[in-house]
Amino acid sequence: MAALLALFAVELTLAWPSLTAALAQLQAPDARWLAVAVAAEVTAMGAYAQMQRRLLRSAGVKVPIHRHLALTYAAHSLSVTLPGGPAFSTQLNYQQMRRFGATPAVASWCIALSGILSATALAILTAVGGLAANGAPQWHTLAGLGVATLLLLLGVRQVTRHPEALEPATRATLARINRLRHRPATQGLDGNTTEFSLTESDHHDNG
Repeated sequence: MAALLALFAVELTLAWPSLTAALAQLQAPDARWLAVAVAAEVTAMGAYAQMQRRLLRSAGVKVPIHRHLALTYAAHSLSVTLPGGPAFSTQLNYQQMRRFGATPAVASWCIALSGILSATALAILTAVGGLAANGAPQWHTLAGLGVATLLLLLGVRQVTRHPEALEPATRATLARINRLRHRPATQGLDGNTTEFSLTESDHHDNG
């Protein structure tokens, strides 16, 4: 806690000019656009929570939506406030999904697939935003976004059809984490991580 407070104090000191300039632009915000922005942000966070909830449900892990919402806000807070925040965010997502009852393979599959879907949506929004801004985006830029979107969609399909392909990466990541924690390399690895079904009925059948 002391280290975090010191870090925030340093960040606040270094970024004070930028912060004051930003606050100066908010002296008289348009209430209508402010409401639209807040509503859009709340909707986006809710959509992300729903996406992760559906991904876990597809693997037979049922968790109330309010717990997913809490995890979404907490993980995104870490991601945007700490140096190296995405790493802390990913770790928090993984740990909480494990507490929800997901196996290491299911948790890794859910995190990877949600990242792919988010990146795909961002690529589409970038392309649409460029066109809607009445600009003249270069054809190779749009082609690159199109190829990236196609690759991401193919990645979603591959991961959905063969989620067990993530197991080697899951084992390697878990081994590194356990090494830092001075624990056995296989600690936390369930015996059934090599086989899990994407349907709730198969999940219950396999027990």
